[in-house]
Amino acid sequence: MLFDRVAGKLPEVDFEKESALWQLVVEANSAGVLRSAKDISVGGIAIALAKMAATSGKGVSVSVACEDKRDIFSESFSRAIVEVSECDRFEKLAAKHGVPFTKVGSVGGEKFVCNDITRKVSDLQRIFYTTFQNVIEKDL
Repeated sequence: MLFDRVAGKLPEVDFEKESALWQLVVEANSAGVLRSAKDISVGGIAIALAKMAATSGKGVSVSVACEDKRDIFSESFSRAIVEVSECDRFEKLAAKHGVPFTKVGSVGGEKFVCNDITRKVSDLQRIFYTTFQNVIEKDL
């Protein structure tokens, strides 16, 4: 709901794609290739990356091709952001499971950079870890 209005249409879940994605994640984790993973179904790529940066304390530098700059907040099923130790090995696993894979950036440093959005990871951590508490305390 946005602006007191319910609108739009949720995309349908493709259970075969969803299953293939999570089978890939499980196998990559078992193989020691996966460092972290986050689905993008809530908030899109930008929010998933921001949460990953805030919780890990690691910066990211990502460039995502978009027709509209708001597309980095696009929510959809059967997509995830992954941090891997061996990109080539993960790409082979993805192909084995029939899951498309695109490298969009790198992990490291103290800044979160996603297209034209730049923030310090420490600022993201402050927001991530204190906002919920502030909302709860405000309601008490």
